[in-house]
Amino acid sequence: MDKESKVIILPESNIPFKIIKLPISTNLDTFKSYLLQESTLYELNIIDGSTDENIAKLKSGAAVKSFIFEPGYVLQSPNVVISNKFNFTYLLISLIKQQQKKFDDRFIALEDFKDILNVDWIYHLPNELITNSLNIICETVCQNSEEFYKFNNDKCLNWIHDKILQLKSFIIENNTSILHKIKTELSPNMEEIPNDKLHELTLVYALDYITSSYCNVKLELIEKFDYKLDDLNNYLQKLKESEKNIEVMEANINSLKTSNKTQQAKKKSTTKKVVKRGAIDSFFKKATK
Repeated sequence: MDKESKVIILPESNIPFKIIKLPISTNLDTFKSYLLQESTLYELNIIDGSTDENIAKLKSGAAVKSFIFEPGYVLQSPNVVISNKFNFTYLLISLIKQQQKKFDDRFIALEDFKDILNVDWIYHLPNELITNSLNIICETVCQNSEEFYKFNNDKCLNWIHDKILQLKSFIIENNTSILHKIKTELSPNMEEIPNDKLHELTLVYALDYITSSYCNVKLELIEKFDYKLDDLNNYLQKLKESEKNIEVMEANINSLKTSNKTQQAKKKSTTKKVVKRGAIDSFFKKATK
């Protein structure tokens, strides 16, 4: 094993994993490796150890990370890859959105659905994985013991909206670095923060994360749901203006203090010294007349 070795952290399981190449849900032209275990899909993400915290680092700036497998067997600074469950629904939504007209206003059987998607890799996935996602974003009917699916955009957006609300609740209820960043943005001095603004800005963070990482339907969500983005943007703009005014006032005060110190120093340096004269000085002055 060398520096190019990878350590993949997997959930504990006796069931084997299968590596499969799938497109990224936010960019269908780019593929990456996923893990498939029966009807569960895992995405693989590289952990580089980057953080804002003041921790020990290598000279290169990379995080210090080593794995001790047994005494004398240490792998230093490997590429660490962690597996997380991935909801295939995000990828399916992106695929359908790309050719939505083909799926509107008609019920389609599973095999026909796969044929219309027209991607080879879909046939390497278990039907259970696909139907679980179709049930989330489609209307369904059963005829002659066969399920038919019709894409429903409202169901799709409602499902993503619920995911955003869940993420928002998680951020607020857990003391994470993201929550600290949000609070700092609302109040750099960590003074009293309006609760409604905290919830609104956290919702924006959750919205941006879900739509940029998994499914790019941000504009549709904003149009369908009242996220109060204008009110929040106005509040943040006023907050920035207030901070700028405070900075200007502080700069003026500091400038005034510096100016006063400079003037005082000049007065000290230009003050004329009075030369004291004694009796003998007066005598010689009179003698010269």
